[in-house]
Amino acid sequence: DAMRRALRQARQMLRPETYLRGAALQERLDILRLYLLTEAQRSWPDIHLRTLDDVEDTAPRMHQQQSAVQSNVTGQILRMLAAWRNEQPSPLPPEAPLDNKTPPDIAASLAELRDAVVAQHEAELRQAQRRSFGFEVRVGPSSATHRGIGAGAGVFVDGMARMGAVLALYPGVVFYPSDLMKLPTGTERFKGNEHLILRYDRTLLDASASSLALVPGTALSCPLAVAHRVNHPPPGGGANALACSVELSAADVPAELHALLPNVRFQQVEWQMLSQGVGVGDTARLASGNSARNGPMAALDQMIRFSISEMAAAEAQHDRPLRMLVLVASRDIEDEEVFLNYRLNPATKSTWPEWYVPYAAEEAERRWS
Repeated sequence: DAMRRALRQARQMLRPETYLRGAALQERLDILRLYLLTEAQRSWPDIHLRTLDDVEDTAPRMHQQQSAVQSNVTGQILRMLAAWRNEQPSPLPPEAPLDNKTPPDIAASLAELRDAVVAQHEAELRQAQRRSFGFEVRVGPSSATHRGIGAGAGVFVDGMARMGAVLALYPGVVFYPSDLMKLPTGTERFKGNEHLILRYDRTLLDASASSLALVPGTALSCPLAVAHRVNHPPPGGGANALACSVELSAADVPAELHALLPNVRFQQVEWQMLSQGVGVGDTARLASGNSARNGPMAALDQMIRFSISEMAAAEAQHDRPLRMLVLVASRDIEDEEVFLNYRLNPATKSTWPEWYVPYAAEEAERRWS
């Protein structure tokens, strides 16, 4: 045993990830946690990873753990979406407006009938979730408060979600790093946007109302597409979910499930987004759209930015999978609200919202260092 332990320590000393610092170290820690959680969920009730020695025997390297997480989470997503596609009830028909001449008693009876139909439909939705996911996901008034002020809406799990289970998908438009170069105002476009999340690979997901309007309605109607509604834990509370990056390639997703994926790439909706208050109608104008007002240097800057983004996009053609982000249960969750540590950048503390109180502050310090 002593010799075996010594050999393991020697192998660990030779691994590059042993010497990671800052954001790379935090990513390494997150991947290890996700590996342990999703492996526990996959093999439940036979949990075979209980110690670091078990990890060393199965997937000691970071890329091995990352590959296992990708496989485990992708499998969960596809199974959950396939089940939901089969189980989801038909949508309610739109409510027909009543004629002004409708007698009051008839109008009251119709309203009562409509309420009964809606209640029945909501019950069917809950039952369909239980059959599809094993639990229900719903949006309701949050239990989080700060200085007596509520946090608005939050995401809840009704029933039991095992640790390692996928809880929610983060919807919206996906911006690869090269896509951001195409925006005339750069990241200024996102100023004041409270529905952004950044992956470790600097892929940005935008779940603002304007971006969600570009996502298929069938995808947004799926109960899982609510990760952007999950709150940061209140003071004294704790997080019970962990963000997980995942890539889905078209070949791995059955055609009938494409409409349930709550993300679109910026390249798919570029024209619509560039016309949303940016003052630029098409990509060809990026190089010259404001040159008359801002002078030749501004035009040159726009041309350089556009050229670099086009080159980066061309190089990324081999990177075909859709980059997504999901929330995974960091422990068993039963009939409670879901909370995610937002890990806001400590360098921007002066712009933090008043309600934000750091949770596990060392994670944010590493994440942004």
